[in-house]
Amino acid sequence: MAEKKIEEDFCTKVKAQGGLAFKWTSPGTAGVMDRIAFLPVPPEHQEIVNRYVKLVELKDKNKRPEPLQERIAGWLRERGYQVHCSDSKERNTKVLQ
Repeated sequence: MAEKKIEEDFCTKVKAQGGLAFKWTSPGTAGVMDRIAFLPVPPEHQEIVNRYVKLVELKDKNKRPEPLQERIAGWLRERGYQVHCSDSKERNTKVLQ
């Protein structure tokens, strides 16, 4: 079966579970996986997941995420993930604690 069909099937199954399947690219880092799936996190597991998974939008000082970035952050929050925005080294430290 062609990789494209396998990828489509994966995304369909993730969505059927209420999740999101984003294409994952990492310029400058060869070998990263094709997709990252965000399945809904049950409330009893959110603390542990959010301790180890950090979703962060990095911005210039005093800048805000774009509307599309805010919308996607909302989708992730609806599934139990914390999404952070950092505009300083100090904020980076807080996010990673």
